[in-house]
Amino acid sequence: MASRQQECTTIVQAGPQLRTSETRTSLGAPSTNVGVSSRRVSVSSVRHSTWKMSANAMSTTSSERLSRHGEMLQPSEFAVQLTQQAMLAVTSHVSHTVSPVTGMSGRSKAVPVSASFQSFLEEATSKMNSAIAWNPESASRTFYVAFSMALLLFDAFALPYTLAWSVAEGGSWMVAVWFARLFWSIDLGISFFVGYQTGDRKIERRWCLTAKHFLRSWFLCDATLVVLDWYDSGVSGPHSMPFARVARVLRIARLIRQCTPMYVVLQKFKARLKIKASQLVIDVSILSLMLFWFAHVLCCIWYVIGKHEEASDTQVTWLSNGHYSEFGNRYEYLTALHWSLTQFTPASMEVRPHCSAERVFNVIVIFVGFVAGSSMLATLTALITQYRMQVGETMRKMRQLSDFFEQEKVGKELARAITVQITGVLRQRQRLRANQVELLALVGSRLKRELSIEVRRMHLFPHPFLGAWAQIDSACLHSFVDHTMNDMQLCIGDALFSEDDPGNCMFFVIAGSLLYRPGDLARESIFRDTDPRLRCEPGEFCAEVALWFDWCHLGTMTTVAPTEVAVVDASKCDSAFIRRYAPAVKVLRSYAVAFQHAMKDPLSDPSDLTCDIDYNDL
Repeated sequence: MASRQQECTTIVQAGPQLRTSETRTSLGAPSTNVGVSSRRVSVSSVRHSTWKMSANAMSTTSSERLSRHGEMLQPSEFAVQLTQQAMLAVTSHVSHTVSPVTGMSGRSKAVPVSASFQSFLEEATSKMNSAIAWNPESASRTFYVAFSMALLLFDAFALPYTLAWSVAEGGSWMVAVWFARLFWSIDLGISFFVGYQTGDRKIERRWCLTAKHFLRSWFLCDATLVVLDWYDSGVSGPHSMPFARVARVLRIARLIRQCTPMYVVLQKFKARLKIKASQLVIDVSILSLMLFWFAHVLCCIWYVIGKHEEASDTQVTWLSNGHYSEFGNRYEYLTALHWSLTQFTPASMEVRPHCSAERVFNVIVIFVGFVAGSSMLATLTALITQYRMQVGETMRKMRQLSDFFEQEKVGKELARAITVQITGVLRQRQRLRANQVELLALVGSRLKRELSIEVRRMHLFPHPFLGAWAQIDSACLHSFVDHTMNDMQLCIGDALFSEDDPGNCMFFVIAGSLLYRPGDLARESIFRDTDPRLRCEPGEFCAEVALWFDWCHLGTMTTVAPTEVAVVDASKCDSAFIRRYAPAVKVLRSYAVAFQHAMKDPLSDPSDLTCDIDYNDL
């Protein structure tokens, strides 16, 4: 407790230093040269250039509005509570812990920055200077892995075919092989500079540690595969062919090595799809591709067995009559592929075993095909059944809604409007809440608390002050969140607040979209209806002025899509919070006082959306 109080009080005393953009960046906060909304880049120059064009026509209205604001801008209950109670609590509590220390000579000594806060700044600065490795969760890295998946699929299908039919590198085939060879050679060097996930689920991006991690994990495997690639390109002559074949076979290990990244990329891609039918198509396509690749490998092995007639105990193989070989490699491959596919199904064909080796391999393929084919068929059936159940449940609910309309004699226009809105909501991907995730019930209370803090920290991040504060004092943030914050879900067309309604809450948009319709007294009344400044998108916030003033909304905020907002209701923050976190409350009080002074400035014109205020001055 004492350490956290020293941190918060030190922040107050180090206010000028924290105003610099460098320190704010190290705290993880966004640029603070903005207005109340994160899209509102500051300040007076933009506002005056916008208003100056209509100054003559709007002078009387602006004067009345400013006069009205000056009369009604009284501190809110929370601001008064901070001013009255926090002063006493902070004075009595902080005077013994963070007051300046007077030395023997009578000179005042500066209060040292607490060790934890100093370590936080050092760690943030160190990460800024050292985080040069490629973020494995970034979109560019995901695209890179997806591209490497395409090359892996090429190798997976090309290697068995080239080994079985002894295809020489030439023409377009040589270009493709050399491109893949160069790509994996470059990828070996890039892997030293790719971040990784640590045991505590954090992303490590310091290149010295990423290089050590790669050397200890997959370097030997990847380097061996690259060496084999180049060895395969340089060998020639009949004596070197067996070694080249072994080198090509070992390259299959790259496919096993990349299975986990491929699975992660596929799951990310599926998570972005909102239509369940698209996810079903992807799952079915993956199963079909796996089945086809398995059949492709079996047909290549079947061809290799068939062309070694001298090793046959009967001196005959399925290729001995020459009927399939006289039409070239393409016909041989299609015939062998046809045979391998019949082993997974009740279908049949004229090709059959002619020697013991072929018959043994055929028995093994039938057994493996029975197990693999049955498993894939069961998986495919389960996926289709699950999809049909989901569609059937949706159709049942829609029929129930239709029956209700008929029962209550609801008009066709109203029924159609309700149905269209419900259909639109069902097509959108629904956001999950923590209480809906069943596996979170297995997590301990400490980790649940950390998860809650992390989620709220991301919600508050767009606000320059609250976002920086959330990065510094997690314990106080958790108590503040428990007292003041809650989530609200709104449907299309719902009003978040209406004109002339009393306001005491600030809103952070988590998902969806809000549209502001200004009243006659709002400064945005001169904006066009299509002005993008009237919209509030995810990562933005509004109505901060309601936290610090006794405020009445000047317009109406409605939803244009299913929306989820985080509500900060400071009126629920009781005196117990103020007494317990006196140093943090002192920071809040200082910010509240600065915000009130800025809003009462003669040139300021408070609004539900934006305020012409430079957060550097706060």
